[in-house]
Amino acid sequence: MHSHLKPRGLLILDLFHPFLPALYEPEYQIESEDFPERKLPDGRRLHRTHRNLAVYWDEQYLEVEFIYHLLYPDGRREKHVQSFPLRYFFRYEVEHLLELAGFKVVELFGDFNGSKFSSDSPEMIFVAEKE
Repeated sequence: MHSHLKPRGLLILDLFHPFLPALYEPEYQIESEDFPERKLPDGRRLHRTHRNLAVYWDEQYLEVEFIYHLLYPDGRREKHVQSFPLRYFFRYEVEHLLELAGFKVVELFGDFNGSKFSSDSPEMIFVAEKE
């Protein structure tokens, strides 16, 4: 990214802010809904659930599972499961990595409304300038 920007060019990087209880509380290993059911244009209904299968503290990632539940107009049901590793980063780790890559963090927001970053922000939105 650094090589593609002009001097003083901006990089905007959006990362989720880790929710620490999800890393150690057993309730997050139980399948739970993360957005309500919605109707698709073709008449099917979809809802998604998720769960954390495992936490790898030493490598700083989660094994996550998204489960997609589809209900067809005729009553038929399908379930699709997507498992993947999800690496998490903390604020000062990202700031350090950006600095090592030749960027200077000029702003940090906690959500897409431009709110100031805080301990309960859902996002870490870094605005970094190429040095």
